[in-house]
Amino acid sequence: ATHVLGLLGSAVAPPYRDYRTFIWDLHSGATTLYRVHSHHDVEYNPETRTFLTLVTTPTKYRFSVEGIWEVGLAGNVVHRWNGSELFRYVHRFEERLQKGFARCAATIECRDKVHGNTLAWDWEHGAVYMNSRHLDTFYKIEWSPQKGLGQILWGVGRVGHFKLFDESGRP
Repeated sequence: ATHVLGLLGSAVAPPYRDYRTFIWDLHSGATTLYRVHSHHDVEYNPETRTFLTLVTTPTKYRFSVEGIWEVGLAGNVVHRWNGSELFRYVHRFEERLQKGFARCAATIECRDKVHGNTLAWDWEHGAVYMNSRHLDTFYKIEWSPQKGLGQILWGVGRVGHFKLFDESGRP
């Protein structure tokens, strides 16, 4: 590796807009700060010189959802994906979904119905992998300007495409 990518700031204390993404060049020792906000994780594409970041977005309902934004070096949003797209995908798992939300309904954290914790950007193959803590599912999302942005290709977990089995072979 020639560079280190990281976040400065606090994920749990305001003001959230004070987050700074930094890139540390290991060869020169130089560190560059960028005005890129991220809730938990950030990725960098050296080919397009853009960041991929998780951003919490309020809805008109009483909860918020996590989205994925592709952001330029100057902080300009290049592409935006709203996590509410996941609800079109997961509607067929409504019973499991409601059960999961019910277990934490009294807590503040369930105001965020998706809560993405981790991103992995495979820009060479046009995909983003995102882990959703509140959906207990890991998703592959198409992220290619040529093919499209935001289509959920598959999910594995509580509300995913694949049926999970325990070590005894029980669903």
